[in-house]
Amino acid sequence: MQKEIIRHSFVLVAGILLGKVLTFFYTPILARVLGPEGLGTMALVFAFAPWFIVLGSLMLDTAITKKITEYRAQKKPLAPLIKTHVLFSLVFGLLATGLFMGLAPFIAQVLYNDSTLTSLVFQAAPFVLGSILYVNLTGILRGLKRFAFFSLFEFTRQFILIALTLFLLLAIGLKAEGAVLGMALAPYPLILVFLYRLKGHVFNPAPIVPHEIVAIGGWLTLNELVNAFIPQLDKILLGAFAPREWVGWYAGAFTLAGATMFLGVSFKRVLLPYFSESNAKKDEKLLRYTLERSIVQLVLVLGFTMIGVVVLRGLLVNILYGPAFAPAIPLVGILVIVHLLNAVFLVLHVALQALNRMKYLIALHVLALGIGIALALYLVPLFYAAGAGMAMIGAYAVLLLGCYWKVRTLIHLPLRAIGKALGMVGFFIALAYAVPQFLEAQVFLGAVLAFSFIALAWHSGLVLSNDKQILLAMAVHPLKWVQDRLNSFKR
Repeated sequence: MQKEIIRHSFVLVAGILLGKVLTFFYTPILARVLGPEGLGTMALVFAFAPWFIVLGSLMLDTAITKKITEYRAQKKPLAPLIKTHVLFSLVFGLLATGLFMGLAPFIAQVLYNDSTLTSLVFQAAPFVLGSILYVNLTGILRGLKRFAFFSLFEFTRQFILIALTLFLLLAIGLKAEGAVLGMALAPYPLILVFLYRLKGHVFNPAPIVPHEIVAIGGWLTLNELVNAFIPQLDKILLGAFAPREWVGWYAGAFTLAGATMFLGVSFKRVLLPYFSESNAKKDEKLLRYTLERSIVQLVLVLGFTMIGVVVLRGLLVNILYGPAFAPAIPLVGILVIVHLLNAVFLVLHVALQALNRMKYLIALHVLALGIGIALALYLVPLFYAAGAGMAMIGAYAVLLLGCYWKVRTLIHLPLRAIGKALGMVGFFIALAYAVPQFLEAQVFLGAVLAFSFIALAWHSGLVLSNDKQILLAMAVHPLKWVQDRLNSFKR
């Protein structure tokens, strides 16, 4: 199973990586066209959108992934499930979008105390519906384990996003309005493709089965309604206590620090059907091994990339964003820790979802949100963006430790390898932060740190012999996949 998980993760990462090659420059382009204040405006306009997306999606993407896996294992027909999923996604997506539009003046004038943001928040409303439909529909692909097609759709969505935004910004000459409209309209071409492909299921005479997915999605929604505030908490409170330029600097640093965070998201998307399958088979040993190795592998890969980002943070900020974003440079070292903790938490979170511990996750998220708010209210007025980053570290540390404790009590997940990997990555990130920010030191000391990290990971027992064989096999897998597809067409 571990080999199949890594293979699907590599396929998913490959597709998303192609999209990230395009969208890695999306935020820098916005930063150079809009400036720190304009980028801060973008961050504030979309800060509340995730909450409405969770409310409208009912987390049906995760529910459908889990139920399709179970239906296929039990050889049940999928048509009633998919029909219910599509109809519920459309109805609740429209309701959430209407609510967002109705609250646009309140968000702009009361929460942000800036009436000029009202029209921009209103224009962002299609983003809510588009995100709900796109994410819920791609949950079907994940449930079917069609990760290659999922990767293709992710790449296409990113391509449409950057092409449309560039057209609106550069060709038509729109500023913040163009960036907002680009984000809002990008998902719809693929949504139409999805709906056309699923028309046989949607118009199937089979009865709908709302109890099959809403029961799961309801608990997930309660969980994610709280969780949706945590990633936006820093920007919302920073916008309340600091000038908007600080929100822009923070957003730029956050994007750069999380440049490889899509690896963690890819692992999360791939792991749920496998964890659910292991739990359905009551195979605790397989689930424990798969979870431990997935976390260790993710931490090592993310750690290696984050070390490079921290070493080159000054150079990258200057190249990507320009001198106006110099205050973002010291923030990168803080925010990579946020992303690292979040990545490990996401994997543990998926394991608890597969183990049906929704109520515990809700309570844990409420606790983490409360601690995050308390820390932010104290630290943001004192340290502005750095305080927001430290508050996020505290919130995600609570989530990670809480999830690990619960998983350990359920399946006896060992700590040694995971703790060793996190400790080693944290140590190397601290060393990377100490590297002087001039080019010669960055190149030489960065290379020393990179080779030292690889050597230590390779010889410390964190990379098992089976991992090495799998990684070598994955190196040739994309070519084999293409060859298999070509052979299937010939037949």
